[in-house]
Amino acid sequence: MPYKTYQAGGRKSARGKDTVGEEDTEMKDVTNTAEEVNDITDEEKKKLPWLQRKKEGGVKKIPKDVQKRRRNYRLKKMLTPKPPLMVLHELLGQTPLQYDMSDTSGAPVKGVPTMLTAKTVYDNKTFSGMGPTKIIAKNICAEQVLQHITTKSMQSIKTEEEEGDEENGKKVHDLETDTPWVSLASLALFKLFNDWQAQGYNVPTGIMHKPPQIAAAAAAGNGMVVDGAPVKKEKKEKKEAVPPAEKTIPENANEKHPVQLLNEMLGPMEYEQTGMTGTPPACVFTMAVKANGVVYSGQGKSKKEAKKAAAESAVGAIWNVSYPAV
Repeated sequence: MPYKTYQAGGRKSARGKDTVGEEDTEMKDVTNTAEEVNDITDEEKKKLPWLQRKKEGGVKKIPKDVQKRRRNYRLKKMLTPKPPLMVLHELLGQTPLQYDMSDTSGAPVKGVPTMLTAKTVYDNKTFSGMGPTKIIAKNICAEQVLQHITTKSMQSIKTEEEEGDEENGKKVHDLETDTPWVSLASLALFKLFNDWQAQGYNVPTGIMHKPPQIAAAAAAGNGMVVDGAPVKKEKKEKKEAVPPAEKTIPENANEKHPVQLLNEMLGPMEYEQTGMTGTPPACVFTMAVKANGVVYSGQGKSKKEAKKAAAESAVGAIWNVSYPAV
């Protein structure tokens, strides 16, 4: 049976009516105004499409003072004051520099601090720093290396400007740079706070990791003078050795194993075999232990029993601990 051909405009719907030429029915506007949405109940709001839902209070704008505090917090995390050694170590990563220390102050003079020199090699160049301590000399040397890295990066930018290389219509130096600006800013903050401390200002806790030690080191390294005298490294006072308190014998001493009791009172003890009589399996071993400068010995059919007997003899003589006969 051949396929039936339909004439243009002759398509009919299932109800037998011609749908071609029908006018589009007017779409009902289902959008509601803000006032209408606010007037309905919460249950009715949940049934509305998500585009028609409106949060109570509308969109809240963050105040400018809050935005400013948040921006300051992000900058504080990014620009932490760091000494030159730490900044240089972060820049170089897995290839830290080696510093050679030497004493270049000559013969010691009373009242003049000893000066140490730190030297390192970077980019086939030798850099040196001098200070009264190793950490100060290393920091001054590391700062010179940072100066070299900064100068070299700025020179590379100047070369790119002269070449006039472009990428997507913009010059290369406008898109990227090798100059470690964040590291330099951290170092600048470190030196700023050190200058303040050298002038007598107490930097609040939390700005720098160790304000007193770092300030003294930086001030001495820069040749600063505080209160009319050069800053010197503070020496820590040695604490006097306090003798350990004597241990008291426990009440249930005879209930503990003599070896355990001796170790608790005098610490780990060393036992030594001093003799053996008889032939296996009928052997008698002799073990000895030294406690409070005195040697105590004991015998047994095994080394373990002889060790126990020696410890029992020691605790009995020192603390009058007696064990029941087995």
